[in-house]
Amino acid sequence: MRGRPRKPTAQKILEGKPGHRPLPENEPMPDPVNLLPHAPKGLRSESRKFWREAGADLMRCKTLSRLDVFALEEMARIHSIRQDYIELAAQQRKKSGVEANPKAIQREIRYCNHEILLYMREFGMTPASRARVQMVKGEIEGDEMEKLLAENNKKVISIAG
Repeated sequence: MRGRPRKPTAQKILEGKPGHRPLPENEPMPDPVNLLPHAPKGLRSESRKFWREAGADLMRCKTLSRLDVFALEEMARIHSIRQDYIELAAQQRKKSGVEANPKAIQREIRYCNHEILLYMREFGMTPASRARVQMVKGEIEGDEMEKLLAENNKKVISIAG
């Protein structure tokens, strides 16, 4: 793909369509998940902890859909690999006898940091990616049933009054 990555339609809507161009009509819009699925079986304890924390944050912002679970799993795996390299670097500092190249370890940590940052940008988990999105008040708060009940109460009050 050439050029800048395309901005998701949901993000364009939240930003208020600054270009005033029409939105795509047939784009699939997956529903956000209401309950975080169990962590996949292959994840280690550090990855499971990251899964729970990042998943809870994404669910709170309603940006995690069922389609995004695989990306979250990959992000958790990369986080675990990064932690392994950080521990290896700490061990190497304590013992000079460990056969590992310190520059190679640092390179791998930087690579893992870069990969995690890419996933965080995709999920809107960085300050810069969040700054582009402006939420409308009341958009996340409440649910459809509460809105329907409030509308129904207004109708009942107007009929009775």
